[in-house]
Amino acid sequence: MGAVANLSDATAGVVEKYSRWLRGVSRVLWAVFRIWEVVGLTTWGAVLYVVLTGSDVLMGTIIGFFQSGLICVLSSVIAWAFSVVFREASTANHFSGKSIRALKIAAAAFLALFVFGSLASAVLASMTPNGFSGWNIGYSLGGFPSWDAWHVVLGELELTHQSLNIATADITNLVFAFIAWGLSLVFAYGACLQEEKELVI
Repeated sequence: MGAVANLSDATAGVVEKYSRWLRGVSRVLWAVFRIWEVVGLTTWGAVLYVVLTGSDVLMGTIIGFFQSGLICVLSSVIAWAFSVVFREASTANHFSGKSIRALKIAAAAFLALFVFGSLASAVLASMTPNGFSGWNIGYSLGGFPSWDAWHVVLGELELTHQSLNIATADITNLVFAFIAWGLSLVFAYGACLQEEKELVI
């Protein structure tokens, strides 16, 4: 019983010492979340405006703006999720249900980046003259085709040396999704231990 109390006091001391830094990181991530959210939604708004007004804009540019907006929105979700985790970590209730849910949401956002990026790359590869011819497994944090690649397959630019008929599956976001999901399980286990400790006390 005394050992558990001493451990609790030690944990509280560590949390108190670092809570200011944790709250600071949470505020920075919250600001990043807001910036990415505004940029992403503004980008989508620009795409919607161009489509509705029939402006003379290359289709490759429209697709490029759309996927950039998607990346910003999903990245903003990830930033928000980790801002919640750091905010909760600055309190004594660091294994809270909010942190667990936020980590699961971050994992889903990382997974969405992987899936949508791979699908976009596959669609682009299928639009080349030779058609889709396979996958290239990458690890470059992104996975989405470049704007120039869209311009090429839509006939708006001359073909470059790129092998556009090979789709890229960037597994970076898939790895991050597994990490975030794993952390959510660790936090859930920590919450169970915390409840058990409170029952013992």
